[in-house]
Amino acid sequence: MGNVIKMDVYRMLRSRSTYYILIGLSFFLVFLINNSHESLLDSQKGLPVPKAIVGIGFDGNLLSDQMSLLQFFKVFARSQSFILILAIFSVLFINHEEASGFTKNIAGQVQKRGWLLFSKFICQGLFIVLAFLVGLVTVLAAGEMSYDEIVLGNIGQLLKEVGLQFIFHLAFAGILLLIITLIRQAIVSLLVSVLLCFGAFAFLYHAIDRWIQQGLGIPDFTMNNYTITGIISQVSIDSAKGQLIRAVIVALIYGMLTVGLSVTIKNRRDL
Repeated sequence: MGNVIKMDVYRMLRSRSTYYILIGLSFFLVFLINNSHESLLDSQKGLPVPKAIVGIGFDGNLLSDQMSLLQFFKVFARSQSFILILAIFSVLFINHEEASGFTKNIAGQVQKRGWLLFSKFICQGLFIVLAFLVGLVTVLAAGEMSYDEIVLGNIGQLLKEVGLQFIFHLAFAGILLLIITLIRQAIVSLLVSVLLCFGAFAFLYHAIDRWIQQGLGIPDFTMNNYTITGIISQVSIDSAKGQLIRAVIVALIYGMLTVGLSVTIKNRRDL
């Protein structure tokens, strides 16, 4: 198992596509920084602030003239930028092995084929860490071009927020892993994953909300509290303690179930 993980991590770090995706993330975050500052100026003038840019939303309440790394990280995380890039990386990295026939060649050398997927999940986690680092470096390098000042702020709080978002994003990585394992087609997997990031299934969530609120008599129920995309866009270390605990539990359940299902499917499915 350890050798499989080392092999996949080595391939990931040696792959040009990994760095192309991270560079693309950096350019997109620069665009988001500039756009968020324009929105801040509009709000200061009393103009309405757009809630989404090309399907990516950000919380205008987090913006100010003097931004800290923590504030910017919250903006980036809630904008769904990281999960969008994670979706692209996951589909390209995992599906490439299926298309190239690498999985068939290596499957006979491991005791259980499901370990191959668990190894990919480890690589997804490593990519999340790299994406977070790229985001923070991008802020330090490009943030002051738009904002008056970028301050380090409370590093302890920043690390807590990064750790919390890592749990949420890792749970989303498990969902991506299950989608890719079930569909096995790169284009379709990418389409479904991107639509999930852009909130294309919101109409389904609203239908479930109405059914539970009206049919079961639970007026305060909302699916956003139990979807990873909803949790990422709403929950931070500043959230109420009950909301924070619920979000972490939901994320852990998602992660364990999706990875477990993916590994089980891989073990039972013919190559």
